[in-house]
Amino acid sequence: MEDLIKAIKDFFYVTRLKIIRARLEYKRKKRESYFKNPKMAFNSGVKVTIEAKGKELTERIRNDVDVLVKSSSLDTEKLINYVKALGTPVYKYKNAKKWLYPIAQEQGIVFEQIGLFALYLGLITGNGIRFKTPPMFIISEDIDKYEFIHSFYKWFSMKSGLEGFDYESQQKLKFYMADNSDATTKKLSLDEIKSIESAIKRDQEATAYVMELMKEKDGGKNVMQKIKKEGGAEI
Repeated sequence: MEDLIKAIKDFFYVTRLKIIRARLEYKRKKRESYFKNPKMAFNSGVKVTIEAKGKELTERIRNDVDVLVKSSSLDTEKLINYVKALGTPVYKYKNAKKWLYPIAQEQGIVFEQIGLFALYLGLITGNGIRFKTPPMFIISEDIDKYEFIHSFYKWFSMKSGLEGFDYESQQKLKFYMADNSDATTKKLSLDEIKSIESAIKRDQEATAYVMELMKEKDGGKNVMQKIKKEGGAEI
């Protein structure tokens, strides 16, 4: 199978995300201390309600994506047409990874960009000079179907209103993945921790769905063989 993105096929990347998220969650809970502060006692109840609604939305998104993917028979072109119909542009290249390498992006969904990265995207997609670009898909002509579905899942989550896809959250995640030392974590504000947590959750939700889909379609044994075949992460 064609090289899939790390979040789907690289066991070590997935494990690392879990460790990072656990560390952030510990730091966040330590700082929030809802029940230690009488003024925050009421807010804790509100938080539980919001989290319940968030869980309900993520479950609905998973079900909706599952219906769309399976009704398309995992056909990438049919899913691309759906994406385009909802106003998100899709650009195909013979080797998308080569075009995306200068801005450190993976092929698939490229979320909002600002500044020089947006300028670069505007030029390579033929949209001219611009310093802010909306979310778009940039993929290779022969992109693997599971790799595309991983991006499709995140795109659908973004369209459905889940947090973690805005420019700030994605940038913070990228920087934190490069340096998630204790020293860096201590410098993060509570809002920054929540922002990074949201971005990680979105990636994990997409990964969990695609892994289940691969097991269902290809069998658990084959999936593990594919993961081992890909080797370790370059993180």
